[in-house]
Parts: sequence; structure tokens; C-alpha cells
Amino acid sequence: MTMREYLNALRRHWVAILVLGVLGGVVGFAYAQTLPLLYRSTASVMIIPVRGDSTAELVQGSSYVQSLVQSYAALASKPVVLQPVIDELGLEQTPYQLSGSVSVSAPLDTVVIDISVVQHDPKQAQAIATGITGSLADAVTQLSPKGEDGTAAVRTAVIAPAQVPNAPFAPNARLYGVVGAIIGALVGVVYALVRRLINGRVASAEDIADVVDVPVMGEIIGARRNATAARSLIDDPDGQVAESFRSLAANLRFANVDGAISVLLISSSQPGEGKSTVAIGLALAIAESGQRVLLVDADLRRPTLAKIAQLESAVGITTVLLGDVDLADAVQPWGRAGLDVLASGALPPNPGQLLASGHLRSVIEDARDAYDLVIVDSPPVLAVSDALWLAGLSDGVLVTARAGKSTRRKLSQTVSSLGASHAPVVGVALNGVKGRLNSPYYSTESTAKSWRDFGLRARRKRSVDDASRTPASSVETGEDISAVDPAHASADAAGDSTGPVSTPQVSKEQVEQELETSEDDTAGESEPDQAETMGDVASGAAHDADDDELHEETEDVETSPSPAAAPVDEASEDDQDNLRTPPTPKKSASRGRSRGRTTTAVTN
Repeated sequence: MTMREYLNALRRHWVAILVLGVLGGVVGFAYAQTLPLLYRSTASVMIIPVRGDSTAELVQGSSYVQSLVQSYAALASKPVVLQPVIDELGLEQTPYQLSGSVSVSAPLDTVVIDISVVQHDPKQAQAIATGITGSLADAVTQLSPKGEDGTAAVRTAVIAPAQVPNAPFAPNARLYGVVGAIIGALVGVVYALVRRLINGRVASAEDIADVVDVPVMGEIIGARRNATAARSLIDDPDGQVAESFRSLAANLRFANVDGAISVLLISSSQPGEGKSTVAIGLALAIAESGQRVLLVDADLRRPTLAKIAQLESAVGITTVLLGDVDLADAVQPWGRAGLDVLASGALPPNPGQLLASGHLRSVIEDARDAYDLVIVDSPPVLAVSDALWLAGLSDGVLVTARAGKSTRRKLSQTVSSLGASHAPVVGVALNGVKGRLNSPYYSTESTAKSWRDFGLRARRKRSVDDASRTPASSVETGEDISAVDPAHASADAAGDSTGPVSTPQVSKEQVEQELETSEDDTAGESEPDQAETMGDVASGAAHDADDDELHEETEDVETSPSPAAAPVDEASEDDQDNLRTPPTPKKSASRGRSRGRTTTAVTN
């Protein structure tokens, strides 16, 4: 680890360090309150020579006393001095126990001895200190040399009698609190460094910057539970998830200063890091700006784009590479206007060889010419070598990482592998980042319809376009379309076992009105039903039958002749307005099925 990584680890866990420091200070202060109070009483005595009639005697006596003062200081804590004090005060202690609360010191180059006694009772501390000074004077008199007249050579004099202390000197709660805070902060620092060493996963853009030398192009907010990023973009276009994808799209515009990126490869280091989610979200975000985008599922081992988008996966890139269909016939429109998806197609037994073929380059070049941006979803880099083959065909590679899951070591290996293959890595997209706090710039609830309504709108657009391409002679004369189009005639013959069915021909405005009515009926479901519907759409199984029925209704309304309907060209302006916006439309549907054929009538 470098010094920068150490500092980043401390900065990232500064809250834990602060909390542990405060907690340690509180614990230290609380512990100080549990300790008993201690009082100290101090007395000072001086050792004085007895004789000193002349100057020479005084000098000799002073030198003699200084040589003995350390010995007398040690004598003050011995049983010869302490036992008389115990007997006098009636203490229930031995001399050795009492010596633990007595401290004696002799300042350098002096003949003064300081005697301090520490006790829980302040009066008892003063009494013991006073008793020790008296007992020391007796001991010095007995032990010092005697003169010819039998008097001691030295004596002691009390120069500072012991006093009753007014306040305890211990415990020092402030000191305990400071020491506890320091210890707690040190524990926090150790915790931050150990976690950095043990936990090698990336959690933020700073972690990625510490590991690789490529920029972080964006942080993708994780979608809410039981929702996907694409669904969040559609259901909540003003939410944090949608805005994070727009930020990623904006940053990619300036990723390559030498030229615009036309083919972007999106990969990851290992499965489960959200590369397909980032690919779909980025494609939707760029398509909403008006650009034509092609999303290619090049993961021929575990394809997921068709499953997420609920598209047909039988025809796709493998079908195009084998030459069975053209690129224009294999793509499927999805999501927003201008966004097409090229699914994976049938899974080949040799995906690596198929992706390494020269035909793939021509397919990518054709897509480059037909679209403003081609986004290729590839397998993980460290899992298989497919991404390295695809990287050579792209203008840039975007590596995805998931916060809290991707490891530093594998992310570094991924970027190094792509760099060794001379693939231009434009940056890293960090996926699964926790959402920010509530902001007035983001919506807090869904403002769009469900995915089923989204599919209905796409079918509505295709149906209206088909109606606009109906031959004018058929609309004006009311003749049967099957007479003009043999495909319709064969479909009618095969689809109706009871004979031809003649239904009115409707105009483009009536087709649009019918689809709007169906959409309004769907939107008018109760909230619990809508929640059920959204859950079923997410699984992709519950509403397939209903969507097929609606598609069949749309086809029959488009292709049935209508002698009763007035031609569009001859209708008055008021009638056309009424057709577009009926005041209170009522829908009465009678469905007669014969091999999937349905007829629907709309009345006002």
C-alpha cells in the first residue's frame, strides 16, 4: 500500500475513527468515576548537624549531613520508622503495607527530606505524615554517631508540617478521558487499515482511482428492489437511476478526444457486475437524445439482453454471421425511437471461433455505417477470451464494476489484459452505487406507465404506420384488401374455416382511436392490479397471451374493408376532430375466433 492508499483508507473510515475516539473518551471518563478518591499529605524535614562552633566544623558538618541525607530518606520508609507510627495510630496494616502509600524524596544538593502519604481519608493521610516525621527524628537520633558527651551528631527539624488536603489529587477524570480518546482513535485507525488490507473490494470511485489509471466515467445508482435499470429509466425518467445513465452518456462524449466513438464495447472482469444492465441503460439514455443506437448482444455463452428486453432471441448476431439473414432483418426495435437490439441468436458450439472470424468485422462495419453508436455487450474479460477479440473491433472499451463486489485485483487484471491487447479503455463505470439523499431535482415516484403500456405504444406506432401504407384505392372504394394483397387472401383463407369474413374498413384515425381506447382501458386498472401487472411483466410470462390478442385485434382492424366508414378525404374537418378525440368513447367488442382471427367494433 502506498501512502495515498493509507490516507484514503483513513479518510474513508473517518467516521469510525471519530466514533471510537469519542467512545474511548467516554469510557475513560466513566472509568475514572468508579475509582476511589485519593488524598495526599506532605511534610518536609531538614537534617541539621548538632555541632558547629567554628567555620571548619560547620563545613565538615554540612558535608557529613549531605553524605547521609539519602540514607535517612531511605530510612523513612523502613519498619524502624513505620512500626511506631502504626502502634501510635492503631492502624491495621503492616509496615510493608504502609510503605506502599509512603513516598520519600530528597532534592539534589539539599539536606531536605519530603515525606508524602496517600490515603483515602484526608485526615488519616495528615496524621500518618506527621507521625512519620516524629518517628524519623527519633530514629535519626538513635542511629547517628554520638559525641564525647553522648549527644547525636545530627538532628531533624520539621520545616513544613503536614496539612489536611482540601481536594483529592486522584483520579484525574480529564486525564483518563483524554487517554481513552487517544486509545479509541488508535483502535479506529487500526480498524481502518486492517479493513483496507482484508477487504479488497471497490466501493467508490476513489477505490478505482487507487487501482487503475483510467478515469471513472460514471457512478450508476442501483435500481430499487424488484426493478431493473431499464425499467427504472422508463418508469421514472426523472429519477436518480435515469440521471446517472445520462451522466455516463455525457461523459462518454468526451472520452476520446481524437475522435468520436462509434463502436463501444462494454465488459467486466467477472459475471454479475452489471455489464448488460449498463449496456441497456446507456443505450436508452443515448437514444433519447435522438441518436440511432444499435445494442448488440455478443455474449454467445450466457446472453441476457433478449431476456431483459423480452425480445425474440432465435434470430441474432449468430444468424447474421452465418449468412442466413441480413443485419437489417435481424435487428429488433425496442425501448425508444432509434434504438434497435441485435440479440445473440442461437448459441454456437464454438463462440470464440465465430467471434474471431473476419465476417464479424464486416458486420460491425455495416452497423457502424447504419447507426450513430453501436454498443456491444461482451462476456467478462477474465472468464473467456471473447472480449479480447471483440475489443479489437471497437473504438473504446468501457469496463463495469459493481460496488461492494468487484475486487481490486481482478479489476486491475482486467484493465491490464485489455491494455495488453491494445484495446483503448475509455474508463470504468461503477455500478450498484447507493442512491443519494432526496433532492428536488429527482422525482420520488414513478411518472410513466408500465412495461405493458410501453409495449402497447410501440405496437400502436407500427400499426398506425401500416395503416398509413394501405392503398388509397382500397380505402376509397371499400374493396377487399385480400384482392390486392395475396398474402392477406391466403391468411384469410387459412385462418377462417367457415368462409370469408367481411368487416368494415377503417381509416388511420380510427386505428389510432381504437389503440388509444385499449391503452386507456389498460391504464384504468386498480392500483393492486397494476402492481400485479408490473410483476408479471418483469417475469415475461403472464401477459404474452393478452399482447398477442391485442396484436391480432390491431391487424384485423387494419385489414378489414369498411363500406360503412366515410373516406378520410371526404370527411369534414369536424368529423375528423371527432374521430381523433371522441367525447365519451364506449368500447363494445365481440370477438369471434377461428384459428386466432378476431374482429372488434368501436362505437361512440
